Amino acid sequence: MVQELQSGQVANQATSTKPARNTDLIGLIFEALGFPVSGEVIVRSGEKSGRIFAASGKIAWVTASSVKRTLTDRLVAKGVPHEDLTALYKECNQSGRNFAEAIIEWGLLEREELRTILLQHIARSLYELFSWPSPEGIVIASDKGYSGQLTYELRELIEQASEHDSLGSIDREGLLARLRELESTAATTMNGASAPSPSATAGERGASGQSTSRTAGAGPASSGQPREAQKGYRLTEEQSMNLEAHLQELRSIKGYIASNILNWTGELIANDTVDASVDAALLSTMCNDVFNSAHECVEKTEMGECTETIINMPIASIILRCSGKASKTHIHVGCILSKDGNSALARMTIDKIAKKVSTLLG
Repeated sequence: MVQELQSGQVANQATSTKPARNTDLIGLIFEALGFPVSGEVIVRSGEKSGRIFAASGKIAWVTASSVKRTLTDRLVAKGVPHEDLTALYKECNQSGRNFAEAIIEWGLLEREELRTILLQHIARSLYELFSWPSPEGIVIASDKGYSGQLTYELRELIEQASEHDSLGSIDREGLLARLRELESTAATTMNGASAPSPSATAGERGASGQSTSRTAGAGPASSGQPREAQKGYRLTEEQSMNLEAHLQELRSIKGYIASNILNWTGELIANDTVDASVDAALLSTMCNDVFNSAHECVEKTEMGECTETIINMPIASIILRCSGKASKTHIHVGCILSKDGNSALARMTIDKIAKKVSTLLG
């Protein structure tokens, strides 16, 4: 249930990854919390990936690929019928309603009980992110609101996450100390200090939806500079416009929903959508992990290179195309089509786009 709590939340263009120790992840989360509407931190460590969604100064949702127990598993364990959850999720997916609020409205759980379950689930995922070795993180600003009311203070989640730490994998006191430091700096800034705080910086950028990234504790990114599209690469405005134009070539294809361009690690470079209710950026980034796994499997067979992956779902399909590891810039192009979409034409088109974009960014 990728979008259980994130109905309608769409991320904008992302910047390059920055190394981040677990205490530095607090700085990245703190920056996301400061965005005027909502923000997201994308975390990666080796083959593992995770996301932290912030809205109105609180944490709404956290995912970690290494967590196998789903929210559905927790809800069923509390006596909520699986068939009810399936029906409710389908309804929320179609209507855009917040999944957690709908659970309460349907009378499946009381608000406080659901809040506790969500707290435990989100904290477990956050613990995983903090325990990963050498994580890298990026921060993305969004102008999309969040309709759910069950959100959490970062301090509360750190405290809850530490309860999972039987092996001493995270530094609870260090994390809380880092949070206090950031809060103190932000308070000083609000009282007239010259150094911009994460939230003030976000306010300057929030109206345009530009995304930002920095290692926690470092200075804010300079406004008006070219956007960083991937590690070591910065987009000019002309390149950005060209990328958008390439993606819009797909709009005339029957069943087109959305498309995006990612670097091979799954970081978003550009995206386009005709349906704002679909979190295309999140969906494609997660499917990109599947694509990379396919790459690895094919390489082990020594049968060449995996250049395309197609993921079919009941109501849509995702096509992912690789420019090739030997290309000037190794990128992936994704396209989401409705069930009755023209997948043959889409496949040919994104193949051409992948080659053009690789040359453009090379």
